[in-house]
Amino acid sequence: MTRYQASSEYRSAVGAAADILRKDGVLAFYRGFTPFVVRLGPVFLISLPLTEQIRRLAGLGYLT
Repeated sequence: MTRYQASSEYRSAVGAAADILRKDGVLAFYRGFTPFVVRLGPVFLISLPLTEQIRRLAGLGYLT
């Protein structure tokens, strides 16, 4: 998506995806996955369980 938004050579997102697939292969779509996980990992490992515990202590029960 970054390449598509930063460049004016692509007419559509599908065209950009096809070009990236042709030039760089499938693994180009996973570029940036590690920083994404590092950035959001603490949110899911700390924040969400903490929220559930606060809800439990407040007597609200677990979210389902």
